[in-house]
Amino acid sequence: SDELGRSMPHDVNDGLFKALIRDLAVTNVAPDRNWAYKGQVRKINATVENQGEMVETSVTVKAYYDGNLIGTLIVPSLNPNESKTVMFTWDTSSATACNNYTISANVVPVPYESDLGDNTLIDGKVKIRIVGEVNGDGIVNILDLVQVIAAFRTIPGDPRWNECADVNGDGKVDILDLVITVMHFRSAC
Repeated sequence: SDELGRSMPHDVNDGLFKALIRDLAVTNVAPDRNWAYKGQVRKINATVENQGEMVETSVTVKAYYDGNLIGTLIVPSLNPNESKTVMFTWDTSSATACNNYTISANVVPVPYESDLGDNTLIDGKVKIRIVGEVNGDGIVNILDLVQVIAAFRTIPGDPRWNECADVNGDGKVDILDLVITVMHFRSAC
């Protein structure tokens, strides 16, 4: 037991006591795309790894944008040397347009974990754009309309497809994308 009388994870072999190492780490955090129109949903993948010597249960993983909580997920079980990737859904409605947000993930330490330096990983930025800002220059103007028109009547896989011109995110560039861009004409950061 430790100095507070709590039982410590350990192994005994031929009468020798060995405390088992407990160590969790975030090894990767990545958004599905480095930009979003305000109000769109982004997927954030975070990979956690058990670098310790015992099975960990109920591993808590959190994702953030600039320190704001995106969400909390639980990994039910993680064997030694095993890693799992969890996916967070970030609704960008509460984010401010025209800002770059830093994405991070954190795995909550387990009791007796001493290596805490790798429990948090900061990696990746997501820029929140004004709706209709197709070319990413901070203003909705004729240049954006030209890009929507150039991609008009396309879907992913089409040679003229422009993901940014799919302003409403429905998987096609159509009249709705053109109307939305016109509605936000002259909006600027």
